Amino acid sequence: MAERIVSPGVFTRERDLSFLPAGIAAIGACIIGPTVKGPAFVPTQVSNFSEFEEMFGSTDQRYYTPYAVEQYLSSAGSVTIVRVLNTGGYTADSVELFVSGAGAATKQTLAVLLPSRGGSNGTADLEGSTLTVGADWLASSITLSGSNWGTKSLTVQSAYAFSFDTGSADYIGNVFSIDPQVQKSGANTVGAYLYKNFKYAQSSNGYGATAEVTASHGTFTSPTSYSNASTPYIQSQLINSSRYNLFKINTRSHGSDVNNKYKVLILNVKKAGSVAGSDYGQFSLQLRQTGLNDNGLTTDNILEQWDALNFDPLSTNFFARRIGDRYVTIDANGKLTHNGDWNNRSKHIYLSDFSDISNGSVPKTLSPMGHAAINNPFGSDDSSIPAWTFKVSQSNAQGEFDSNVAIGVDYGNKDTEEYLAPYPTSAGDGANTTMSLED
Repeated sequence: MAERIVSPGVFTRERDLSFLPAGIAAIGACIIGPTVKGPAFVPTQVSNFSEFEEMFGSTDQRYYTPYAVEQYLSSAGSVTIVRVLNTGGYTADSVELFVSGAGAATKQTLAVLLPSRGGSNGTADLEGSTLTVGADWLASSITLSGSNWGTKSLTVQSAYAFSFDTGSADYIGNVFSIDPQVQKSGANTVGAYLYKNFKYAQSSNGYGATAEVTASHGTFTSPTSYSNASTPYIQSQLINSSRYNLFKINTRSHGSDVNNKYKVLILNVKKAGSVAGSDYGQFSLQLRQTGLNDNGLTTDNILEQWDALNFDPLSTNFFARRIGDRYVTIDANGKLTHNGDWNNRSKHIYLSDFSDISNGSVPKTLSPMGHAAINNPFGSDDSSIPAWTFKVSQSNAQGEFDSNVAIGVDYGNKDTEEYLAPYPTSAGDGANTTMSLED
């Protein structure tokens, strides 16, 4: 350390700062707020706006955070993002609309209404709602009744005519909005929105004009905490008359904006004993976009793919090692807990629920062959909800074999999209069944 006399009794010393850690300039500012998508409550560093868009979504008039990030990165090298979400659930009254008789062999749910914000006439309680004159397939009328949000106690009673005829101007999808935030019916503000509308079931089952429409009241309880989208269990082939639950695939992004964006394909499956030098089978996992959230612009775009995966925990191709299983949870005190063993190599998904494979407590002969029944988006054991349907042949629109067509979810059935939503805490699989190539 150099020392220099500048005047009698005054000394200067040079300080070596090369060992000090990097300061705030190296990690950038921290911006906390809502975004379109992305992991919630996890500090995530990005170095450019393209990286931010890939992880958290682009600018959106609903959220200020992307604009702040974009402006900050125009003159800085990096920024740390902490996305916030609502951590609590809610419970709301619901109205379930059924059809029966005149072409309806059994009672079937065709639509579900939940309370909307509804402006000054917002309805917090739908228990008093009733179907009135002309309660049939072509012409029904429902009276929504309940008390306002907040401290007001004024009772609201309004009748709204609707029809299940998809060609009618009063078709239920025209009368009630699917947006819980802004609810209009003509010039009127309505206290309910169309939470579920099974349009395919309405148009494909040949209901007669006099089919009876009825209503039932219930309670919808949302998830009690923020969450990510998740598949049902991926399941094995039949062994001793039963299937093993193998693993689940989850989005790294939290919230309800990712439910209909991605689909997972499992392909190139090779059974155990057919792979040279290994006692395990092999498969590929592919992540595609559905196009359901952008009018088909990204249908079947391949985002990521991993080949030659296996269930051998000691292999470099062990499926969790190749894709990753890390995720972060936050408790009521704000403490972050990091879970999982393998770094996330996917930008969009991580794996979970495969401990039996990791510890070797399942047979080596297992291969992914299908998946468990998907949960019902409304109610626990409501078998009246139109069932989740499968495509069971690899054929194109001309009826010819096409290896690019996947067996599994039937995206040609519009009601499929109604299942891609947050599940209530009481969710069960209702009338849904498992899917397996062996079937």
